[in-house]
Amino acid sequence: MKTNILSFFVAAVACVGMTACGDDNWNSGDSPETYGSVSLAAFKIDVDGAEKLVSRADGISTDNFKVNFLDKNTGEVKYKYTYGDMPEVVSIAPGSYTLSVKSHEVASADWDAPYFVGGADFTVETGKITEIGTVLCKFSNIKVTVKYTNELLGYMGQDARVRVIANDRGSLDFTATETRAGYFEAVDGSSTIVAVFQATIQGNYVETIKTFTDVKAGQHYVITFSVQNGSGTIPDEFGTIGASGIKVDADIEHEDLGGAVDVSPEKPTDPSERPGNEEWPDEPTQPVEPVDPTDPTKPDQPGQDEDAITFKYNGEEVIGDEINDTAKGLKYVININSSAGISSLNVEIKSDNDFFMSSAGSTVPLNFDLADIDPEWYLNEDSDKSVLETLQGMNLPVNDEVVGKNNIDFDVSGLVPLLAWFEGVHTFVVTVKDSKGQSSEIKLVITSDGEGPANGN
Repeated sequence: MKTNILSFFVAAVACVGMTACGDDNWNSGDSPETYGSVSLAAFKIDVDGAEKLVSRADGISTDNFKVNFLDKNTGEVKYKYTYGDMPEVVSIAPGSYTLSVKSHEVASADWDAPYFVGGADFTVETGKITEIGTVLCKFSNIKVTVKYTNELLGYMGQDARVRVIANDRGSLDFTATETRAGYFEAVDGSSTIVAVFQATIQGNYVETIKTFTDVKAGQHYVITFSVQNGSGTIPDEFGTIGASGIKVDADIEHEDLGGAVDVSPEKPTDPSERPGNEEWPDEPTQPVEPVDPTDPTKPDQPGQDEDAITFKYNGEEVIGDEINDTAKGLKYVININSSAGISSLNVEIKSDNDFFMSSAGSTVPLNFDLADIDPEWYLNEDSDKSVLETLQGMNLPVNDEVVGKNNIDFDVSGLVPLLAWFEGVHTFVVTVKDSKGQSSEIKLVITSDGEGPANGN
């Protein structure tokens, strides 16, 4: 990019009929005299936290970063460029726009692939030049590193590996000699990392699972596997190897690498339209004729049955007391409606996969009442999070978010994809009681082939 004087000259020439890759016909029908111009002479990309993500002395090259011009109101992409090949001036119709920048098309899971996103809003006026300055891009996927203590390395054979599942669609296998970091897409509604340790130790095949909640974009998570020499007296002790008393465990630490920004490369940047801020309207209802609620001739009018407890699944009315689904979907939401107000919402987790049950039981209780969770409840003395914190990290309503409510969502959309890696039939038994003492039960039965979610890696 040259000087601003050259930019003004190019702007004048651009009005003769400049086009951009990706949408050559966008300006058709507009008169060049009605255009404005965007000067990119001073535009540069600043990558936040790059020094923490790469060891190269030259840092991260931004030449291939993708730069899109979007209509701010509709989210439509108007122009597409790579940063290294951008013109100094773009001729463009008047209006409100977003300049969206991203390092690449993010993958569900990949090695050494930090993903950066940034953006800026601007307005174009007829016959005027708008300057674009520096755009800050922040680290916006999830970095994971797996480590082993020296003691555990001494026990492990050549077949040892850790499979990390950190979103709904991708996974990576870390061998004992793997030094690279894995990078995972941050998926809305999914906030869990699952690490499955598999190895032959002292002639015994060992498979241990650890689940970590509250996972966020823009963070580096370091999972360290270790051994604990215990008595091994607890029957089927989680992670215990034979009669040796050796227990495989894991801890996780995280480092903030700058955090993610709320700019979606392909959507408007209006705050109400960003991921996590959607406001979904209630489903439309048909108008009904007002009636006296005590009128016995119209017993089905709204407001009549104060003791009703009803269920919907993904927006559809539930017929019967069992919902059957597979672990290949994206949405798993039971909407619970109680006219009299909910007093208890008990959840029991069942499975015919014994390994899943023992593994899951080390992370969350397998039977609990979301309306009555003691803040001081810890699964065991080694737990670093209370049950309350764990359930909140899974985006489940608890205590005051349940008691007395007439309508709540039991949403396990972020959890079910994890079941896809465990073959078998997994069941959530949900029992709801209301303030009138009425009770109703619904079962969500998920069948998994053990091959991972749809489109899984």
